[in-house]
Amino acid sequence: MIVRAALVLALAALTACGDKGARDMAEEEAGSRMPAPAGNQPHLILYKSAEEGGPEAFMEALIGGSLLLDGPCVAVDVGGGPVTIVTTEGSLHEDGDGLFLRVGPHEFRHGDPIMSGGGALNGLPADGMLTAPVPEACREGPAVEMSYLYPAPPGGPGQPPESPPPPDLT
Repeated sequence: MIVRAALVLALAALTACGDKGARDMAEEEAGSRMPAPAGNQPHLILYKSAEEGGPEAFMEALIGGSLLLDGPCVAVDVGGGPVTIVTTEGSLHEDGDGLFLRVGPHEFRHGDPIMSGGGALNGLPADGMLTAPVPEACREGPAVEMSYLYPAPPGGPGQPPESPPPPDLT
């Protein structure tokens, strides 16, 4: 009995000493699939993964604008007012500078230029495709699918990325 208890305690200690980096990455990945915390933060509409019933393919038009974090839901201003974002990844956080959206290695604040592949939605996706029910306030107005958010280049989302000059073939 004492040997069994010692083995259980040793196994628990080894499990707790596992690779912290892997645990942090797993926790961050799980956090990126969670809805926004309750309170005065906007709601982030996230698709489920394809394995969980989310979409298997996404629209591919280039969409960009200014991130809006001051409404009932996370949105983008593409030049005509707020458009609700439906995306695949992200989580809302607050620090000493205020609210920000974390998507992978990127952190975006209200007004930051963002871009993504995606397209205009004719209504919001069915709740079964999303990680959480959509609040009624987010159901009003236009919506856009933005598959994965990136920082827009300095010239704006419509600008091609800078490329090196062509090689000198002489």
